[in-house]
Amino acid sequence: MKYCPKCKQNKEENEFYRDKVMKGGLYVYCKKCSKDYDKKRYPKEQERRRKQAKKWRRQNREHFNKIRNEWQKRNPEKMKRYSKKYRLNIKSRFPKLKYAGAKFKKEDFLGWYDKQKKECFYCGIPENELSNNKKFLLTATDGKLTFDKKNPEGEYTLDNMVLSCMRCNLIKSNFFSVDEMKQLSKQFITPKWQQMK
Repeated sequence: MKYCPKCKQNKEENEFYRDKVMKGGLYVYCKKCSKDYDKKRYPKEQERRRKQAKKWRRQNREHFNKIRNEWQKRNPEKMKRYSKKYRLNIKSRFPKLKYAGAKFKKEDFLGWYDKQKKECFYCGIPENELSNNKKFLLTATDGKLTFDKKNPEGEYTLDNMVLSCMRCNLIKSNFFSVDEMKQLSKQFITPKWQQMK
């Protein structure tokens, strides 16, 4: 048993975080009190910590990359889960659109996305059904809709963007018009999808 001076209770040792610096190898406060304290403190510290961490990574680039690469090699399964979660997170895809020349703000983009039907603009396949059909996917990470420019010669604007499955996006490219791609999808892709289900 160990006494927590914060909540003034005796608790089992497994209810305390390990701390090699402390006598006995356990942190002075219990896990619950530590978490409660961090919740109150962290929002105020968040921006300062983020800047501090960014500065440290920039100043210790080689060391940081070495640590990161070693961790990734030791945890391949976690890396797969994290990578997939990142790719499928709509907010994580916004920087890629900005890099491609999009001029809109993040808030406008998220508002636009919330209003869209979560199905391919061309073939009509719902997003929540894409990942259920492995034969239809081009790669294991294609289970989410992509962003396609209706006019490939134009810029990435909210009026010129639609949600599209990866297959329709690649087939349309800058070769088919919107109407042509819709007709092609209706005639070939959607029926093929139904057969694969």
